[in-house]
This record gives sequence, structure tokens and C-alpha cells, in this order.
Amino acid sequence: MEVDRAKMADLGLNMSMVGGTMQVAFNGNTDAQYRDGDYEYDINVRMDEFDRKSVGDIEALGFVNNRGELIQLKQFAKVIPSEGPSELQRQDRIGFCNC
Repeated sequence: MEVDRAKMADLGLNMSMVGGTMQVAFNGNTDAQYRDGDYEYDINVRMDEFDRKSVGDIEALGFVNNRGELIQLKQFAKVIPSEGPSELQRQDRIGFCNC
């Protein structure tokens, strides 16, 4: 993905907002938990795989800017299909790919 940071800023977004939203969309967020008696289960909230299969789906990903407006990714970034490592692991706080 190629981000036009100037355009992103003009639209009222920053990398923290965009990165956080994309992290939740693709990897999920387990901040919520369900408790059943003595057991606790993480609830992983993320976009359905069906809604993130194509470049068009990803380009339509929405972000709410600092003015409360809905901005789509395609308004400030170009999505470029590519392949990469399926998992990034950290060892001694250094990222490496176990490919």
C-alpha cells in the first residue's frame, strides 16, 4: 500500500488512526471478553474475511476522521496487491520472518 501522507492529513486522518483501524480490520481486537462462570474467553472483533478478499474491498475500508466524516482508504492510498510473509514474529524485540 502506498499512502499519500499529505492527502491523508488534508482529509483529517493520521497514521495512528489508519494503522489502528487496519490492525483491527485484518488481525482483530481481543479487548472484549466473555465470562462464563470461572472461565473467560477473548472475543476477537475483526472484518469478515468475505469483506476483505479483493483490492476493491480493501480500498473501500472506511475511517472516521477528526471531523466525524467517513473517509475511504482509496481517497488517500493506493492498494498494490503483493505477497509477503504470513506471520511476523518477534525474538528479543527484533522482527523476523519464519517463512
